[in-house]
Amino acid sequence: MPYRIRFTRVCQSFLLGIFLHAPVFAYEYSIHRPNFNLENYLDINSVAYDEALEEQWIRADNGLRMTGHSLSQDLLYTSSELKLNNKISDRISVVFNLEHEVFYYDQSLQDPKIEVAYRPLQSDMSLSFISTTDYIKSEVDMGGAVTWGRSTGNFLRLEQITVDPLFNEKNSEPSINDAEYKDFQDQVRLKAAYQWGLFELYIDYVNMSNMSFVFDDKITNYTHSGYTYNSYLKYAISSENTIKLTGHGFKSDVTLSDAVSDQHERLDYGSINIKWITRSFTKERLVFGMRFDEFRNKIVDPLNSSNNLDYSFSATQLYTSYKYSYGMHKAWDFGVYMAEVREPYDETKSPVDINRQSYQSQFRASWIQTSPNNKSSLQFHVSVNLDDLVNDIGDGVGMTYHSIF
Repeated sequence: MPYRIRFTRVCQSFLLGIFLHAPVFAYEYSIHRPNFNLENYLDINSVAYDEALEEQWIRADNGLRMTGHSLSQDLLYTSSELKLNNKISDRISVVFNLEHEVFYYDQSLQDPKIEVAYRPLQSDMSLSFISTTDYIKSEVDMGGAVTWGRSTGNFLRLEQITVDPLFNEKNSEPSINDAEYKDFQDQVRLKAAYQWGLFELYIDYVNMSNMSFVFDDKITNYTHSGYTYNSYLKYAISSENTIKLTGHGFKSDVTLSDAVSDQHERLDYGSINIKWITRSFTKERLVFGMRFDEFRNKIVDPLNSSNNLDYSFSATQLYTSYKYSYGMHKAWDFGVYMAEVREPYDETKSPVDINRQSYQSQFRASWIQTSPNNKSSLQFHVSVNLDDLVNDIGDGVGMTYHSIF
């Protein structure tokens, strides 16, 4: 199942790893403290997948991509995804999908999803059965999907997956034998891509119904509901100029209660990014952009006030990047990122720090090798801390690999 249960009583703050691309929620039935650094949003933006590669990935049936970069501390941001689509016949396809991202906390690897799709009468509509793979039957997720169109063109997909639907019936692990779901969570996912004229729209939205889980001690209860989204709108002004607006984020409502605490958490993250991609000034790609990220985490515990938290972290960025090609399928990409950052604070612990601000800036250089058919790309990144060249010049290194096949 994609939601590995750790039956530990961790009464701290809950945090979810968001695949800035992959929106399926992955959470553990516990609560975790956030671990931010002032430069985190710059680090992630500087190694985000190239917009052309991102759109190429959405339209591809088969591919592998991964990226990783230092988070300006002893942690790494990592994201990886594998998707395989094997057409068995004119009507039947088998799809394998694995997604994993680590940002806010060390998240367990999700179980892969297997999908069997059937297209009746060779039409553009397909019906799918979906299941995760797990040795333990009680931790298998199951569902289905209906898709109109194909990923290479305009398409609409509606997917529904139930988390651990067999848990109460098949749970046989001695250490958690008395645990049970009171309410199972249904994840309803809407994906769509549509292009008309000079405009292109992409939407990926997941709504998670309220789930309720009772631990084996019959005292500890966990509930969760929320949603995630990832979308973009692109406008091709001309063959040399494109405007692209992207948005992604999530919302999570969680409770974790036991004999000594009753924590209620509201977790919100949102990001808006607008960029202008142009080749008007040079044959090479030049990007100008502005991005805003905001993360909020509020916990209220009426039984234990020491668990209360009112935490915020936001950044407003201006950035530009320039790609310079040389040789055969080789290129350099240089980027400069500047941000006004509102530092993390806890209003319940230190209200005097609420208005603290800082300014962060970063230079990134990337070396790129592309395959002759332009379907594979390997990139190495190195970042320099422009706001502290004397005491902390190094901002980390990273790597990105992208391939469709």
